[in-house]
Amino acid sequence: MPERYQVPEISVNLSSSASNKELTQIVRQLLSDEGKGGDLKSKKLNFMVKDVFVTGSLQDLIDKKGISTEETLKVWYSVALDKPKP
Repeated sequence: MPERYQVPEISVNLSSSASNKELTQIVRQLLSDEGKGGDLKSKKLNFMVKDVFVTGSLQDLIDKKGISTEETLKVWYSVALDKPKP
């Protein structure tokens, strides 16, 4: 991940109903607070927890993977690839 897109490694309390939209807003705010990521506003982000892409809510993933709701989760993100143009 280029340095301009890296956020500090901090703990954030999230609702289990959080989805990609909310996670993206958090990352953009953290980057903005650091004075970074201005060009990220038009980019889509992908998120992963325990090597699984978050496609619904965090609760969906927790249920699917059998993760304890008391466990601290590490959430990874990357800039999504643009769709191929014909």
